[in-house]
Amino acid sequence: MKTMGRKGRQFLEYDLLPLIGIIAAAVFVILILIRIFGPAQETVLYAAFYDGTLQTGEKQALTEETERLLQTEPGQVLLDESFDSKRPKDLERLQVLAANGALDVVTAPEEVFRGLAACGYFRDLSAFFPEGKLYRTKGYLDTDEVSFEDREVGEGEEKAYGLKLKDGTVTGVVEGNKHLNEAVLFLGFLQK
Repeated sequence: MKTMGRKGRQFLEYDLLPLIGIIAAAVFVILILIRIFGPAQETVLYAAFYDGTLQTGEKQALTEETERLLQTEPGQVLLDESFDSKRPKDLERLQVLAANGALDVVTAPEEVFRGLAACGYFRDLSAFFPEGKLYRTKGYLDTDEVSFEDREVGEGEEKAYGLKLKDGTVTGVVEGNKHLNEAVLFLGFLQK
């Protein structure tokens, strides 16, 4: 029995701390691997802001307020203020994001918004907001006729594609987005 006590004491004195260190290092490595190779955090709201409609200083505060509003984890709300109407690549990027259903909301100066609505980017908001708050403009004329001249652009019915904000910009929900409820909540929040 005395040898057992001596072995136990020897284990405590010489082997326990290195064993705890090895276990802690293994847990740390496993957590890092899960973080790197685990499933990516889903974006709950992706909003594009055109032509400086979101100032860089406002971005962090608006992101945090939106995460609280939507009750999401940090990093699940993406506010992208890098869109510029004078750069054709940004319109291409908008087209790809909209086609994939990844983009939820666009906020832009009135003229840019009208142009995007004319191309059919936005959803009619009349079912979500009262008439007095809506911004009406012509949309895309969706016909079965094939036209290479884009005669359909801006020839569609005038609908409530957006909400006019206090700063004069217009915001709308992208047609075919994946997070309609979150986008509508965000628009209502922006309008306050």
